[in-house]
Amino acid sequence: MPIDNDELRDQYQSRGFGTCGPAIIAVLFNETVQKVIDNWYGKYEGYCTFHELKRELERYDWNSTMVKSNNKRAFMISKGVDKAICLIGWKRKYSKWDIPAKNTHFILLQNTDKSVRIFCNSVGWVNSEHPRMKDHLKKGKVQAYLLHKHDIE
Repeated sequence: MPIDNDELRDQYQSRGFGTCGPAIIAVLFNETVQKVIDNWYGKYEGYCTFHELKRELERYDWNSTMVKSNNKRAFMISKGVDKAICLIGWKRKYSKWDIPAKNTHFILLQNTDKSVRIFCNSVGWVNSEHPRMKDHLKKGKVQAYLLHKHDIE
């Protein structure tokens, strides 16, 4: 987990924003969250859309393909795909923001030999049985994934 993850997450959340997108980039490229935010194309607004996250990943040469989720109630990653970024959209009763992109959350999925590891900037690396991941599926739906193109070619 990036060394500044908790501090920046708390700082942004206290103002009604988040850092899940930049935190995933920081994990993928062994950077600090602050460095990712400082290098953001334009000004980081405290949230990002799926397309903005894809654009930022491409700036790090992490080309991806968007795939809509067939199963909204589970975190899934295809065999042969090493890493995928999952977009969770919060259900209406848990949505509290006027801006749709603020009613989402990104997590990183990574295939291992025996299971799928999940990085969430609120808890670090966990598995799908972690209470926070179960809560995410209760309050939200898996909308889509960004699959690393290297893994799917």
